[in-house]
Parts: sequence; structure tokens; C-alpha cells
Amino acid sequence: MENPSDDIALERIQGTPLTEVAALLFAETFRPEKKPLLSLREVHRNLAHLAGLSKPGLLGGKQRADYLITLECTILWEHALLAARMWIGDSASLHVQLLRRGEAARHDADPLSAARAALKPVLEPPGA
Repeated sequence: MENPSDDIALERIQGTPLTEVAALLFAETFRPEKKPLLSLREVHRNLAHLAGLSKPGLLGGKQRADYLITLECTILWEHALLAARMWIGDSASLHVQLLRRGEAARHDADPLSAARAALKPVLEPPGA
């Protein structure tokens, strides 16, 4: 049985603009003391923690919305040239690699603002 507070947490994060979720997740995931290459599972756990979920959803019979949000965030990071998804190892597990622009953002005096600035043009319509 699912935790009812998870439904509230998911609703809250789904109601937050995706670029803001991506910026918050980037700043949390790639703090300066973290490695520049992380498994998508670690990124997903960070999202679950930020959202206040009791545990992250897993791939399988019931794919949870929080996993999809994690994927959407990584795609936005790619468009902003902050980080990129890559397959690693014999088992071909999905990882996220920090890119040069991402390195600069995470070492900025305000990494969250730097991530927001990088992500801002990603979903804005041309001429906005």
C-alpha cells in the first residue's frame, strides 16, 4: 500500500514548473563535493528526497511519476548543456555525467541561480 503523503508530495512536485524542479534537482545532485558522474538511480533518489517521498518509485509493473520527472529533468539538463545521460558498464546502466557548463554552474557562488539561468531558455518560446 502506498503512503498517502507520497501522493501529496507527487502532486506538489508535479505542480512546480519543470525548469524549477530541474534546477533544484541539479543543485542538490551535483553539489561541489559530489562526483561528476552519478547513476540515474542516485539522481532519482535525490528527487524523491527533495519531493518528500518515502521512497522513490521503481521501474517495473507500475512506473511512478517521480521516475518520469527525473528523466524529464535530465533531458532538460542535456538541452542546457549542464549534464548528459550515458550508458556505462556491461549491464549498461544509465548514468548522468556533468558537462563543462554544469561544472561551472555547480562551482558558481550560487549554483541554484546558475542552474536556473542555464535552464531558463530551454522551455521558453522564441522571442519571450
